[in-house]
Amino acid sequence: MGSDLKDLVEPIAKNISISKLAGRILAIDGNNIAYQFLSAIRSIDGDYLRDNEGNITSHLSGAFYRLSYFLENRIRLAVVFDGKPPKFKYKEIFRREQVKEEKGLYFNREMRDEMIKLLDAMGIFTMIAPSEGEAQASYLTIKGKAYAVYSQDYDSFLFGAIRVVRNYKNETMDYVELDNLIKHLNLDREKLVLLGMLIGTDYNEGIKGVGAIKGLEMVKSIDKNKILHMISEENNVDAESIFQFFISPPVVDVDIKFKELDEDLVKEILVDKHGFSKDRVEKRLEAIKHGYKLRTVFDL
Repeated sequence: MGSDLKDLVEPIAKNISISKLAGRILAIDGNNIAYQFLSAIRSIDGDYLRDNEGNITSHLSGAFYRLSYFLENRIRLAVVFDGKPPKFKYKEIFRREQVKEEKGLYFNREMRDEMIKLLDAMGIFTMIAPSEGEAQASYLTIKGKAYAVYSQDYDSFLFGAIRVVRNYKNETMDYVELDNLIKHLNLDREKLVLLGMLIGTDYNEGIKGVGAIKGLEMVKSIDKNKILHMISEENNVDAESIFQFFISPPVVDVDIKFKELDEDLVKEILVDKHGFSKDRVEKRLEAIKHGYKLRTVFDL
């Protein structure tokens, strides 16, 4: 579901060159990006990409070919996968599972673990979050361990992400800072969370008929407790618990340490096990190695 904050955020989004992020670390919600790859990377007949044994490889293809462009441009990545979800997400998880089943989306622990193995071999930092990957990714920016969250939406701001970059296209990305967003909307962090909950999040459906503009008016004119009571009544949820989860989610402080690129392991996973083109994989590996050799102001 997520919060549809795009209309409020886009007016202040800056379009920056990917080169501006060279030497930086971007944090990514691993489960989210895995499902993006599974949804978008398909064969001509609309099925997943599969190897000769019928194993799904769309997520591995996306992880290698798409994320390698960041590495090629000297951008480091920290990919955080979901841990244990909060109890109030169970209803949304059930709804998502039904949608995924209808769309044919499929991502199990075995697929996740192999994706982590590939990412590690590429020199990408990976971890399992205590709870939500998006919350942990946002926390990495708060602690200064990562520069920004890379995401296709702006939900990370509800978890306090300092910066969000999205929409990688033609060597550019959209860039938004939390401080600028709060200033632009004339809100504080708590009211931004309330706004997201009024519109709808992964944990509650939102208030019927309330969009971004009306929600913005409401959080500026209605008391927090009244808004939470309204959400609790209409969505049949514990809105206070959801609110507190956004403000202070389960996270851990970690030191991000990158492994060396392991070309042999990458080829073992992709070429030997799943039948990827050796020439294509080796070409991408050369691009990654070239990116690692480049120096930026952060190396001086």
